[in-house]
Amino acid sequence: PQDQRLRTILDRHGVRIVFMQTGQIGAFSFQTALIQLVSSVGLIAVSTTLVDITATMLLPRKRVYKRFKYLETADPAMEDGGQSNSNSEAGVSRNSRRNGTSQQAEGMETPLIQQV
Repeated sequence: PQDQRLRTILDRHGVRIVFMQTGQIGAFSFQTALIQLVSSVGLIAVSTTLVDITATMLLPRKRVYKRFKYLETADPAMEDGGQSNSNSEAGVSRNSRRNGTSQQAEGMETPLIQQV
């Protein structure tokens, strides 16, 4: 079918690059995913602790950072004439503003700072 009188000459120069795919097809492993999740949460907790310690104990403005981190509240025993009511809803303890929450007597956490 082609004309026998014509020929094609390919004059190629350069580097030949050949790609070969090897390996295995992966599958989801719940155990590996769980280990990665727990490890990442642990590293976040450690980094948060290191930043808190650095800010409140080592930096030049440590008093300012400590004041914003911990909210000192009045002792509930002193507010009602020396009688302490442990079931009181206003029973917020000293230094309870760790990480922006206060713990009430029922164990419920409520934010101390409302975002607008």
